[in-house]
Amino acid sequence: MGYPRKLNICGKIYHVTYVKRHIDVDPDGEELLWGQVDYRRRRIRVYDGKEYTSNPDKFDTLIHEMIHAILREHSMLMSIVGEMEEPFVNDVASAITDCLIRNKLIEEWG
Repeated sequence: MGYPRKLNICGKIYHVTYVKRHIDVDPDGEELLWGQVDYRRRRIRVYDGKEYTSNPDKFDTLIHEMIHAILREHSMLMSIVGEMEEPFVNDVASAITDCLIRNKLIEEWG
């Protein structure tokens, strides 16, 4: 099974695109992002370039962006997380990815 092209997040369909250049992920053209969510268009972009050394790295980025989308779709969660959104999302995405690897569930992806 490959990486998903669509995700149902809280009843909303997000289209997922995997790009080979950092500049295609970062809307500001700064080439700093591994992934990005366009909430208005419900699109997720994930970098899929040569710097990734393993599928878990790419999967972690996808999980990270999914968590951002979940937080936005649930404004109550967003108000709880507040200014700590990025550190919170990093920690939760890493924990989920680790759990999936340890339980051999991540092997089903890409």
